[in-house]
Amino acid sequence: GTISIIDTATGKLLGEHAIATQLADLVTTPDRNVWLTLDSAKGELLRLSVRGQGIDVLERLPVDSTAVRVVISANGRRAYV
Repeated sequence: GTISIIDTATGKLLGEHAIATQLADLVTTPDRNVWLTLDSAKGELLRLSVRGQGIDVLERLPVDSTAVRVVISANGRRAYV
């Protein structure tokens, strides 16, 4: 699965990043510093850093391969898969 970065004002595709095999969800912390996504094919939760047009994988954590949704607490300190 890829994550595309799109300029919402112009609709222009700024970049596309191959992050995982099969993406299931994409959420951000309230401060927008950390993004989380699921790779359901590999059973991983990925912690991402998104800056400008770049995306870096900070960490991969094992989760059940049937996980399809991530919810982040209001303060951004916990994620529920």
